[in-house]
Amino acid sequence: MKPRFLLISFLVLLLILFIAGCHREAGNKPGQTVMPSTGTILQKPVTTPESFQDLYQQWTPRLEAITSKTESAYNDLYDKKINQGEFNNQIDSVYTEMKALNLETDSKADFQLSGNDKKKVNYAAITRAYQQASKGLNDFLYYAPHLSGDALKAKHDELIANKYQSNLAELKKLLNI
Repeated sequence: MKPRFLLISFLVLLLILFIAGCHREAGNKPGQTVMPSTGTILQKPVTTPESFQDLYQQWTPRLEAITSKTESAYNDLYDKKINQGEFNNQIDSVYTEMKALNLETDSKADFQLSGNDKKKVNYAAITRAYQQASKGLNDFLYYAPHLSGDALKAKHDELIANKYQSNLAELKKLLNI
């Protein structure tokens, strides 16, 4: 009796997973492809210099908004307006936003520009500056909940005040923002 129950339970579970998988694929928007191994949604490739610049001009203010929330939580902690637990909750929330932005930028990172188009938009410099700014902010958001006091201040100074800010300034200059 027990093996039969396990077999039926297993088959019901497979059926539920199959139905859920079919529903997920059916929910794709036109122009998107779902990678079966990861479930990642890929957008159509970016093939024009204008669309490349537009994407980075959209992502940069969003990155700045996340930084603003991060800085607000950091300043509130050091001004003793919030305690470490509240700071950690705010940082976790902001880190979730950062992950969503990273997922979006990763899924749209299929840039198929010609060599001349890459030179025209300064492709290498823009992608490098964005990636480094994003990495600095992401790293701070990852480490911040595990740090306090002088260690948190040192990590903030290293990743946000120095690296992030200089990379963001370079990115905005390159994008004429």
